[in-house]
Amino acid sequence: MQNKNHQENRRGGCAGVTYLLGFDKAATDDGTFELNGLQVHISKKHTMYVVGLTLDYYEGPDTRGFMFSHPDHPESI
Repeated sequence: MQNKNHQENRRGGCAGVTYLLGFDKAATDDGTFELNGLQVHISKKHTMYVVGLTLDYYEGPDTRGFMFSHPDHPESI
């Protein structure tokens, strides 16, 4: 299988959920979505955690990276 963008979440962080973004092979039980031309694979059991999730890239004078924000967890911004 071809490597694809992979997102998962785990318990932890200030809001109780930590989001991980990386590249991995798609698992047979992953759901597949296309967002802005990019195929994203996520474990079906974690789909409920990303409904409403916004992913953005921030680049500032002292930090840069991906930012996850969720309307149900505004403190995670």
